Amino acid sequence: MSDAKVESFKKSISKPADAWGKELEKLAKQVEELLKQRDAIGDTLNTAFAAMQTEILKVDIPKDADQKEIAKVPAWFKEILNKKLTVLGKYITSTADARLESHVMKVLISVGWSWKDF
Repeated sequence: MSDAKVESFKKSISKPADAWGKELEKLAKQVEELLKQRDAIGDTLNTAFAAMQTEILKVDIPKDADQKEIAKVPAWFKEILNKKLTVLGKYITSTADARLESHVMKVLISVGWSWKDF
C-alpha cells in the first residue's frame, strides 16, 4: 500500500510537468510550421537559381572574343556568385562554380547549398 503523502507529492510535482508537456506540444507544432517554411524557402532558392541559370544559358560566348579574356570569365563570375550568396551566409553554407564550355559556347554555373545548423 502506498503512502498517501507520497502520492500527494507525486501529484504535486506531476502537475507542472503536465503543463510543461502541453507547452512542448505547442512548440512542436510551431517547429513543424517553421520547418515547412524553411522547405518552401529552399524551394524558392532553388527556383531562383534555376531561373538565373536559364537566363545565363541564353547568352552565347562571342565567337570573335579574345580567348584569353574569355578564359578569365568563369573565375570572375564565380566571384560574383559567391558575393551574392553572402547575403544568406548566416543561414546557409554554399558553393558556386562557373566554367567555360567552349564547344557549346556557354558559361555553365552550379551552386550548391545546405542549411546551417541553428
